[in-house]
Parts: sequence; C-alpha cells; structure tokens
Amino acid sequence: MRFHHNYFIMQQMISDIHFNEQPLNKLIEDYDILGKKINKFIQYVEENWLTGNKKRVTIK
Repeated sequence: MRFHHNYFIMQQMISDIHFNEQPLNKLIEDYDILGKKINKFIQYVEENWLTGNKKRVTIK
C-alpha cells in the first residue's frame, strides 16, 4: 500500500501545482477506481483462466 499512498500524493501535487484553479480531484478519484477494477480483473484472469486442456494457468 505504500506505493499507492506515494502515488496519490504525487497526483495531488501535480493537481495543486498545474491545475490550481480547477483541481483534478474527481479525475484522480475516477482513475483510482478504474485502476482497482483493472487490477481485480487481472487477478481474476490469473486465478481462473483455463487453457484448452482445462488446467489452471498460474503465473509465478
């Protein structure tokens, strides 16, 4: 979670510096939600994807 926290701080800094009059808070929040959804989808595929021979694919 440390990476996520640092990434959020960096996003806020960019918003504050470059978009002071119209902050990007909503956009940052939307992209954070999208990133979480994409991550859950990737995890689902990694855990549940079946090959043609019906064996689970695992990435190590």
